[in-house]
Amino acid sequence: MSYIEEQIEHLKSKGVTFELCSEEEAAECLSDKTYYFKVAAYRALLDKRVGGERGGEYVGLDFGHLRDLAAIDHVLRYTLLPMTLNIEHFAKVKLMRELTERSDEDGYSIVENYLSNLDTRDRNLRLGEVSRLKRDRYGGSMVGKYAEDPPAWVLIGLLSFDGFASFYLYCAKRWGERGMKSEHYLLCQAQAVRNAFAHSTDVVCGFASGEPSAIRTP
Repeated sequence: MSYIEEQIEHLKSKGVTFELCSEEEAAECLSDKTYYFKVAAYRALLDKRVGGERGGEYVGLDFGHLRDLAAIDHVLRYTLLPMTLNIEHFAKVKLMRELTERSDEDGYSIVENYLSNLDTRDRNLRLGEVSRLKRDRYGGSMVGKYAEDPPAWVLIGLLSFDGFASFYLYCAKRWGERGMKSEHYLLCQAQAVRNAFAHSTDVVCGFASGEPSAIRTP
């Protein structure tokens, strides 16, 4: 018995049926389109039986349901991931506009002040993000040119999304911009979504409000 056949048998032992999706289709799916632990994770959204001979089995769960949930996750990923990239981009556009329109800001001192206001751990974290790009084929040239004294417009291109959100919040506080402070928290949410989808996390599993219900059976 192949490992995929074993996986299908394990699902059957947990009450998963193969009526909406045949075992042959499921085997092809698990072999060429996804892998067991990814698609099986969606079981967490479904109810289980408690007690009786079928205790521990899922209620009314077909492999076709798992396949459809994976498809929904896929559509969400390719819909929302570009949106988070646009959110990050236009937040940078806004920050640069705010910075360049302020006659008392020069783009260099604000970075120096930002880094000096961070605690040691966070400062090392941000500097580490920049330093690790020295040998990067895309950002390495900027690091080599501006490593000692990066202006804001260079820094935001080198920091992670999390680092950029931190710098955004610093600027909001520095300028007393309450709207930007609120936007910082939205950026953090966009970052969480971006990270989840970029790492192919089963985001749909997070839609459950709590533990699945337990269905008692005789």
